[in-house]
Amino acid sequence: NRNPEALQAQMPLLYALKKKDMDMLLQPEKEKLTKRVGKAFKYCSALQAKRVSQKWRTENADENRALYYGEVDPVEFGMTIHRIRGIYAHSAAQPPAKNVFYDVGSGAGKAAFAALLAVPFQEVCGVETIDDVYKLSEDIKKRYETKVLPGMTKLERDLREKTTIKFICADGLDTAVDWPRGTIVLFHATMFSQESLRVFADHTEFMEVGSVLIMISKPLMTTQSKWVMLFEDSIALAWGDARMFV
Repeated sequence: NRNPEALQAQMPLLYALKKKDMDMLLQPEKEKLTKRVGKAFKYCSALQAKRVSQKWRTENADENRALYYGEVDPVEFGMTIHRIRGIYAHSAAQPPAKNVFYDVGSGAGKAAFAALLAVPFQEVCGVETIDDVYKLSEDIKKRYETKVLPGMTKLERDLREKTTIKFICADGLDTAVDWPRGTIVLFHATMFSQESLRVFADHTEFMEVGSVLIMISKPLMTTQSKWVMLFEDSIALAWGDARMFV
């Protein structure tokens, strides 16, 4: 018989109490994830992806700060997905639910693949504005399918072989891009303006009840929906640590 305010206060406490135990339990998964991430992204480091992004912006004289390249550490992000499932028993992170992961501003697609390497999804999708950076995700997809997936156990492979992996070259804030259908959505908000953050927040109104939203650097702006803060933590990025709001 707890009221919403009491539940809101308890969610971050639950994370604080369980994170250490969960990470100890997941140590074998982290080691496995580290190896697979290394194999999947062997030819696409954060620095290489950043250079591709910089080259495109220079050639196109595009000074939009929101397009500056940055990526989360894939292993740390994969562990975040594990914790969401393990601590909160979130149905969207467990098969055979119709779980869909979306990364709005997906860069080279590493967060999407890290999520899939950690937990089976029915579908993983990335939306990236810069065409040359978007093409990197297609290259990584081929490597994942030929070098990583075949090396998994039969059970792991069976849970992922039917996963739809899709990357879109488009503006993630365009209302024509249907990322609100995602059950887990990542948005790297570091360089976005207040106006863009408001557009994003308004889009979240179309997400289903029970969905999870992961914000990097900046929390979600106030919306009509009653989002509950599960936890706040730090996460490693290519250039250093940032705040993560879930």
